[in-house]
Order: sequence, then structure tokens, then C-alpha cells
Amino acid sequence: MPAPIARFFRHPVVPAAKPAGASVPHCIIVTGPRHAGKVSWLQETIHAVRADQPSARCAVLIAEEGVTEMERFAQAVPGVTVHRFFLPCQCCPAAADLPRHARALAEASGADWLFVALPVLPATGLIAEFDALVHWPREVVVCLDADWSEARRTRTLSFFQFQLVSAADRVIETRAQPVFDYPSSRQHELRCDPAAVLTLA
Repeated sequence: MPAPIARFFRHPVVPAAKPAGASVPHCIIVTGPRHAGKVSWLQETIHAVRADQPSARCAVLIAEEGVTEMERFAQAVPGVTVHRFFLPCQCCPAAADLPRHARALAEASGADWLFVALPVLPATGLIAEFDALVHWPREVVVCLDADWSEARRTRTLSFFQFQLVSAADRVIETRAQPVFDYPSSRQHELRCDPAAVLTLA
């Protein structure tokens, strides 16, 4: 995968380019607690995609949190579409009908990359429904705030937190420290300040 995306997605789950005639977008699902840097991560990632593939079309499917900021971002960055979907009840993920929204947005926007931003509470159920009904290759990214990061380091994650982090293909920790990455037993992890994502060597 060419730079700068190669610097951002080490060992990516999705391919660098879609096969000729393919209609399935690269799909990345991002979730995590509030103020964990999800929107900043999305924006930096989209900038990286657009820098490497100027003609790429990116679509963002997002629940309530961060919608306004992403809509402003889409107005400023060509080739980006943002669509909000409503969660009637965070305890009943199926009520949101995520698969239908994902398919409709991908088709309407002609997206090469589809980013799905989910609130942390219903994320596990929504991801399971997406996998069961959509069947697209996807990568799950979980952004951690300071409290989640500390609980992870001290092995005091709740069962809910542990299940979500364990299901992630990539874990992003937001800290005020230099950027580095390293392998783990389950996934390749990245600890970073979102503003410094593209400084990876």
C-alpha cells in the first residue's frame, strides 16, 4: 500500500485498491468512548486516503456524536459524504438498521472508502449485525480515552470494555507522547496523538 496510507495502516485488513469492477468499498468501523479522538482519527485517515488517492470518494456513516464536526469537514474536503443515522435505543442495535444505511450510503455516494462511526455502548451489537447481514471485509478500530487506556494497562477493563477491545483489529490510544507502533498478540496497535498520526516514519 503506497505512502502515506502504508504508514497509517500497518498490516491492513482491507486491500490497497479494489479489484476492477468491484462494488464493495473499503470499510472501516471506528468506535470508542466520548472524547477518545474518533472524529480526529477519521479526519486524519480521510486526509491520508485523499492524499494518496486524490480521486477516492469517502463516505462517513455516523450516529449523533460528532455529526456537526464531520459535516463541516465534508464541506471543506472534496469527495467526502457524511450521512447521519439515528439510534432509537442504544440497547437495541437492530432498531438502527445499520446494514441498510451502510448499503444505501455506499451506493448513493459511490464510495471507495466507507467509514462507520459508532457510539461505544451499542458498538458490539451493531458490528455483529453488520457482519451477519452485509458480509463486507472490514476493519474495526477502537479509540481509547485516558481512562480506558489505564484500565487496559492495569488489566482492570470491565467485561464490556474487554469484549470490545478484544474484537478490535486496531486499538488507538490518545496520549500526549511521541508516536510509535508495536505488535501485540491479537492486533497491531498504535498509540498516538491524533494530530500527529501522519508523522509515522
